[in-house]
Amino acid sequence: MGRLISRSISELSAVTFAVFLYFFFYKDFWQAPTDIDKATTYTYLFCAICAAYWWFQSGTLAIGGVRSTRAMATDILFSIVPLFVVGYFLLDLIRGIDPRIQGISSFKREGAYFALVIIFLDITFNVIIMARLSRRNPGEDNS
Repeated sequence: MGRLISRSISELSAVTFAVFLYFFFYKDFWQAPTDIDKATTYTYLFCAICAAYWWFQSGTLAIGGVRSTRAMATDILFSIVPLFVVGYFLLDLIRGIDPRIQGISSFKREGAYFALVIIFLDITFNVIIMARLSRRNPGEDNS
């Protein structure tokens, strides 16, 4: 039961993080303030949310364990969901054709780079765990 809950939390956190990033980048619910103290607070809050996402992704593996390579592949696929949001935002930023992106603050641009690093760390560790799991039981079906 604990494994099921931990796996569900892992997959749910990836989808929740993707939704958060969508609202962060494309909706006006979180703008960087001009006050330096509030800007610093918002920056740390954004970094804390990214770190919490990574903790949920890695923590569920530590708490619930890894059942199989198929479960790890599913976790990797769910970890890619936030990558699509950040990647689409960065492509819009590079192309410069989306009017919502024009005049984007450096707060959101740097946030995109930080979120990208967190997502790549999550995917990298998941791939490493899946590779080690598949080498550990070469003669068994890990599905």
